[in-house]
Amino acid sequence: SRIRVMANDGSSGLDAGGGSHSPRASIDRVSIDQKKVWVCDEEAQRKLASEISRSVGWLGFDMDHTLIEYNVQNLYPLIHDFLVQNIVQQGFPRSHFEVKFDPSCVGKGLILDFGTGDLLQVSEGGEVVAARHGRRTLSRDEIKAKYGNRWKHFDDLKEFRWGGNFNVFLTYFDIPSQYVCQLLTEYYDQKKWFRYDYWPKVLKGFIDNFTPMNFRDKTGMFFPALIKNPQKYIVPRPNVTQWIKNMSRHGSSPRLFLVTNSHVDFADFLMNFSFGKEWKSMFEAVIYFSAKGRGFFSEDPDFIHVDPKDCHCSTQIADPSLGPGNEYIGGSAKVLNDLFVKESSTSSNQPKVCYVGDHLKGDVLLCAVHTEWKTVYIAEELKKEPAEEFRSPEAFLPFFPAESKESEEKQQPSPRSSSRPSPPSQQEQQQTRRTNVCNNGNKSAGRTYFSAVALEYSSAILSSVADMVS
Repeated sequence: SRIRVMANDGSSGLDAGGGSHSPRASIDRVSIDQKKVWVCDEEAQRKLASEISRSVGWLGFDMDHTLIEYNVQNLYPLIHDFLVQNIVQQGFPRSHFEVKFDPSCVGKGLILDFGTGDLLQVSEGGEVVAARHGRRTLSRDEIKAKYGNRWKHFDDLKEFRWGGNFNVFLTYFDIPSQYVCQLLTEYYDQKKWFRYDYWPKVLKGFIDNFTPMNFRDKTGMFFPALIKNPQKYIVPRPNVTQWIKNMSRHGSSPRLFLVTNSHVDFADFLMNFSFGKEWKSMFEAVIYFSAKGRGFFSEDPDFIHVDPKDCHCSTQIADPSLGPGNEYIGGSAKVLNDLFVKESSTSSNQPKVCYVGDHLKGDVLLCAVHTEWKTVYIAEELKKEPAEEFRSPEAFLPFFPAESKESEEKQQPSPRSSSRPSPPSQQEQQQTRRTNVCNNGNKSAGRTYFSAVALEYSSAILSSVADMVS
């Protein structure tokens, strides 16, 4: 599944952004002028994304929450229920955790501090701007007394030393676990256990449900529920399906590819459901189980042939090539890009490539840091009428705060962080073409760290792949 349980190095972690693998380039210098406009200008972003998709030779997609849209109003309670069941199986009293899931208590970009048991929201300067202990929102005075002017683990956050002292929630698969964490914090307080060391117990719930073999064996709660009733959890997107089909049929730019962290059988199930049985022929390359957060963009792991008998037993190293329906496991962006170069009809040494995905670290940041590809970030929080699941908890800043009337004036973005060097001509071109997308009405609070990262490392930000359809 997209929640990748075992990394290539044997470590465990959630999704593309879990684990402790540190990129070669730091994002310590995310520096965007506070005065810039930074809420999504929907029309400007659509035009920008449309321009990018027309100008590139290769257009790549993530699958989960990008090409495949989940109904989070049904997905979140399902994930909450299997986590509760798993916690109870580990010995916790059912009576404390049999609480209806409350979507108003969770949000993207929050951080669980293992030392305090608090869910935090951190500004781009490292200040804790909002916090919850259990289901109670802390006051500004409480936050100041507890965390001071700068969260003590902020440097670890920026350098991707995650997992030792905190966990970050960036995907719609792990966000609902925040509610179980809040209930666990309250239970630990009742027992006067003030060492909030419960995250491995929550992680076990993910492992017992999202291990790729669970789909093959139909074990756990998640995959059986999805297999039994995909209509309940997957949103039909006929316009996106037709758009992808049309592009693949025309035989001209852009040519399409798919890179997903999901394993072969689960990806095939979802894509068959949404795009039909011939879906693979729409893409020049389909890459499964790619470990985007742990080496796909930064290292050079082997491509593996898909074993037709059991994809989970695939071991044969492949010499990859491009062509409709070509599929592999693992691999790297470096080799994929080399294949694009060979196929390119232009005299340029670097083909124009764009990758579209919903994971801020695994799909956007690492791609931007380690490749010359453009990136489009999918953030469903930007929908005109977002579901409650996409809204931040009370007293927390929205992931992308609403645009204020004072900041409708369009301004140029700041230069990209020097942590990712690029030729001056490219940088100047990006500055003139890219649109800033956010403005924070609460100027004293500043923007959150993750919204600043999203702005710095994405070429465009959209609420849905459907926004690219024209």
